[in-house]
Amino acid sequence: MAERPPLLLIVCGAPGTGKTTLARKLAPALGLPLIARDDLKESLFATLGWSTVAWSEQLGRATYELVYLLVERLLAARCSLLVETPFDPDWANPRFQALQARHPFRPAQVLLSTPAGLLRRRYAERADSGERHPGHVDRLRMGDFNPVALARRNRPLDLEGPVFRVDTSDFAALDFDGLVRQLRSISQS
Repeated sequence: MAERPPLLLIVCGAPGTGKTTLARKLAPALGLPLIARDDLKESLFATLGWSTVAWSEQLGRATYELVYLLVERLLAARCSLLVETPFDPDWANPRFQALQARHPFRPAQVLLSTPAGLLRRRYAERADSGERHPGHVDRLRMGDFNPVALARRNRPLDLEGPVFRVDTSDFAALDFDGLVRQLRSISQS
């Protein structure tokens, strides 16, 4: 009997939907290693410093490359994993399809969404909270916050496999245990 390909669980959605919060709870609940783009970006900020929006964007592009590299290395080792990033399907689809051709995996996606007004408010609150690394320069990027563009990007990747759509308008109402049960059932099938 052939060995099953590893599971690649992708947690995606627009900035401010709660990807990192949910992914950090899901990874230990499912026993999966977590690759989170902001963790990589903040590590680079700590090592290389930070300054402007342009520098933050340059490091952002570099961290996407690191995400793909780490995902590929884990899949090559046949490890299931969770990756959390605001993937733009226009750019991510060809990357993941090529990756799947080299290292077959079973994809599943958790796509988070929140109404545009609430998303903008969360983004502003996050920028003002001081909880995120200042290198993200969120406050300076508020003018770039475009709900129409974010909505266009906020769609699943073109990969075969289940997509779990989660409205994060009210985290207290989110059925986390139910989501974990659903994700466990696909990881074990």
